Amino acid sequence: MGEKNRKKTARITDVHRRVYEQFPAGMWTELQLANRMGMGRDELRAVLEDLEALGVARRMEVATLGERTTGTVRMWRRVEGASLPAPEEETPPEAPEASHNPDPEVPAALEASPDPEDPPEAPESSPDPEDSFAEAEVTRELLDLIWPDLLERAGRRDLSLRAILASSRIGDVEGRAITLILPNEIIYERFQGEMHAIAQMLFEKALGGPVTLRCMRPPRPPSPFPFGGDLT
Repeated sequence: MGEKNRKKTARITDVHRRVYEQFPAGMWTELQLANRMGMGRDELRAVLEDLEALGVARRMEVATLGERTTGTVRMWRRVEGASLPAPEEETPPEAPEASHNPDPEVPAALEASPDPEDPPEAPESSPDPEDSFAEAEVTRELLDLIWPDLLERAGRRDLSLRAILASSRIGDVEGRAITLILPNEIIYERFQGEMHAIAQMLFEKALGGPVTLRCMRPPRPPSPFPFGGDLT
């Protein structure tokens, strides 16, 4: 059993170190980090809580205010300048003392088993703030937070898509509908179809839920000749 415990501890330490070394700068939601690191969100949350206890990660609750809803998103930040402590060498556990069992026909495990009529109460599950936010309104503040992650995802998929998003700007944001204003007419035409669908998928992954992505042509500059024609 001692060798199995040592191997399990080594595996847990390796996971903590891998997550810590891949933790990017800035603030990130658990869903964004889980997608980035290829882990389940529950598994990653347990690791992040361990890193928080070690003083190398910090949890923050970021409030998001919309016109009709108010939500709170759990964000994580890596503590700059901190480092993981060196793993401690595990000392082999002492052998447990043999318990006295007055009745040799009754196994000790059954003798010490709890009363089946009084099962332990299951802990109450609290709602995940990130899950509840998946249907909340998107705000400009949240878009500012996820924008670097969105551009990184787009660059891994298509460098030209990343360049288009980087040169575009956010227009109106209503509920979970986002308007993207493209830089010119040529890019607007190019953005239709498959590229638009990919961009919407990236927004949904970064925001943790379904969104509607609308695209707009850039506004036309005012004409220097308000009455038409020219002065030639």
